[in-house]
Amino acid sequence: MGEEWRLLIELGADGAPAPAAKAIVDELGEEIGLHRADGSLVAYADTPEEARFAEHRLRQALERRGLEQLKPRVEHWSHDDQEWQDGAGQPTEPEPEEDEDDDTDTVEEAADSETGPRTVMVRLSNHHEAKELADQLRNEGWDASSSWHSVEIATRSPEEAESVVAELDARAPDAEVWTAEE
Repeated sequence: MGEEWRLLIELGADGAPAPAAKAIVDELGEEIGLHRADGSLVAYADTPEEARFAEHRLRQALERRGLEQLKPRVEHWSHDDQEWQDGAGQPTEPEPEEDEDDDTDTVEEAADSETGPRTVMVRLSNHHEAKELADQLRNEGWDASSSWHSVEIATRSPEEAESVVAELDARAPDAEVWTAEE
């Protein structure tokens, strides 16, 4: 039986801002199956080892973004109690991986953060609105895609992102709109 383990991090009021959470999901989504669900980040696993690996990778991503205060936890599904329970003890941390290019990446990321491309995110109230807005933006020449209740628009610069945010604020005043670095 699969997906009896999960990694959960509740973002809550003190949690990661939406762009940071989105960036973490973008980074780890395919690798560990991480996704957003009701104010949390969640990844499901078939084994405790997979869950612990996912926890290790998520902790690394949080540290890189200065969000060490957020504490992911591993849980196990109890068939007897029909609820998620603590993952049986403290998770063991895998040995940290050495990354020779780590310092270089940090310098490059800092330079790119001021001038690089941005993604404008729009969260709408339903899937239909998101799909319709993404279709309109693509017809206007924007690199836009939709997924469930949100739309992502790729821009080439912070200035272009600001312009898109202003337009979307006017076009969809009830939507949540923010900018994330790529």
